Amino acid sequence: MDIETKTHYFRLGTIEDVERVQEFIKKEWNPEHILVKSRKLFNYEYAVGNRINVALAINKETKKIDCIFAFYQSSKNLANCDLWGSLWKVSSECKVPFLGQLLMKNICKITGAKSHSGVGLNPKTTVRIMKTMKDQTIGHLRHYYRLANIEEYRIAVIKDKRILDEVDGENNLIELATMEELRSKFDLGYSQRKPYKDEWYFEKRYFKHPIYNYNIWGIESESKVKAVLVGREIERNGSKILRIVDFIGEDNALGEAGRSINNIMINNKYEYIDFYQQGIDHVIMAKAGFVLKTEDDLNIIPNYFEPFVQENIDMWYHTSFEEPYYVFKADADQDRPNWLRSDCNEQ
Repeated sequence: MDIETKTHYFRLGTIEDVERVQEFIKKEWNPEHILVKSRKLFNYEYAVGNRINVALAINKETKKIDCIFAFYQSSKNLANCDLWGSLWKVSSECKVPFLGQLLMKNICKITGAKSHSGVGLNPKTTVRIMKTMKDQTIGHLRHYYRLANIEEYRIAVIKDKRILDEVDGENNLIELATMEELRSKFDLGYSQRKPYKDEWYFEKRYFKHPIYNYNIWGIESESKVKAVLVGREIERNGSKILRIVDFIGEDNALGEAGRSINNIMINNKYEYIDFYQQGIDHVIMAKAGFVLKTEDDLNIIPNYFEPFVQENIDMWYHTSFEEPYYVFKADADQDRPNWLRSDCNEQ
């Protein structure tokens, strides 16, 4: 629903607002931002029918946009769904204090959603703001990785080759190349899981992405798919890695898939596989062959690739969920492109 304050109207944007929002991002954020350069990608990220998933604070006097709060919905129906925050910015010309916080605090009222979470928080700004909100839990994702036993690493910087002993597990990974295959082998109806992700979300997010190609595997146990892994291959410096960016299903199935995960790494000549996550128990991750990146770990397992930055990065999140809940890298916009392919560069 729309909300009115003394100085602003809060409402959801429509397709007719896209150019205004792009101009706002261009002026207030970065004129070279990918969402400014590509209308196609903007529509993919935020357009749902005639609506765009961008809440706007419209100044009553000037009629200008003074703040935006973009978001993603994790299921088809906006009402009562789980939201992930994205771009959040207040105009440099706005004189109303705390406008951005007020818009964000009202996002569930504006949309009818049941929860609001975010990934990729700036620890110097957004983390501090979220810590003032009583209904939000703040933390950073645990970063796990499994190294290939090779002589030279070109993407990672390895000073201590931390590789767990040969992993086992009888579960197989089977590739699910289409949404129809996924639907036929796995029930996405985990309605009690937080956040809840339905078929609409999975198809749009991973099978219909205009730039990235995702690999989706079913974790098979006794001829039944018990869980689904989503990964994305990245090439840099003449080498390749695999990033696991989402997971849904039975956690224990992952722990019994270590051998198959290791085989994917070896067969594709990845120098490592990494996995940012919150919610899966450390014992299961270790059983699957993953090492936890800790503060005293001298290895560098990069997170930024567009452009490539060979540094360790803590990925902060916030959520209104009570435990148990799950957070992964592809939630929100932390696996969104920053570079364009030529076929997405049109306005």
